[in-house]
Amino acid sequence: MGDIDPTAIVHPDAELGTGVQVGPYAVIHERTRIGDRCRIGAFSTVHPGVSMGEGNQVFEHVVLGGVPQDLVFDSDCPSSVEIGSNNQFREFSTVHRSTREDEPTRIGSDCFFMLSAHVAHDCVVEDRVIMANYTALAGHVQIGARAFLSGHVLIHQFTRIGRLSMIAGLTAVVKDVLPFHLLGRDPAVHYGLNRVGLKRAGIEGERYRELEAAWRVLRSGGKMEELQGTGEEVAHLKAWLSEPSKRGHCTFLRPGMRRGPV
Repeated sequence: MGDIDPTAIVHPDAELGTGVQVGPYAVIHERTRIGDRCRIGAFSTVHPGVSMGEGNQVFEHVVLGGVPQDLVFDSDCPSSVEIGSNNQFREFSTVHRSTREDEPTRIGSDCFFMLSAHVAHDCVVEDRVIMANYTALAGHVQIGARAFLSGHVLIHQFTRIGRLSMIAGLTAVVKDVLPFHLLGRDPAVHYGLNRVGLKRAGIEGERYRELEAAWRVLRSGGKMEELQGTGEEVAHLKAWLSEPSKRGHCTFLRPGMRRGPV
């Protein structure tokens, strides 16, 4: 059995796994599913339509599954949020449910959402993403696995953030960010490869050199078809570039441009 504080409000139709902890004054609504060993902190709210896997840590004052901030959304629509396992939602972070019944807002596993991070409606956040303090995603944003978004980053709606990319703090992102790259400055530009993140992911040696060659081709204005290499990362980059983009891609830091903090 779990540990539910007597001041918490848990709807009788909510599904709670084994070992779930619910803190003081937390509220868990109907049409929710909380996996084993999850912790719902004090004063947090889990709205209808939220389902989550095991081992999620929801700290104080978190709101999951709130109504989308969309002026044309029908509040009677039974849309949803799907959350994987072993995520951390720190204080005051928020995740809004989708605007469509057939397609939820999605969050993978092993992600870390720091203080006041916000995931809007219809977003897709893949595994092991980190969003630092006060970073916010607008609607329909896609975040690739192991991306790192520093503090106070703002992502425009319908933007794609590639896998293993890193975005500098205080950056406003209005176009797609390439996988494996660093992004910063105003207006935002790609600086180079995310060397530290790639090394931590075990992408070294020939695999890294292939990405370096691809970076040079793209920075010089080359096309996707010119990218060489047989590694998984180059194949992923080419596949990502071949997908349609609603926002276009951020440009590159050119020789002679003043380099800002990253």
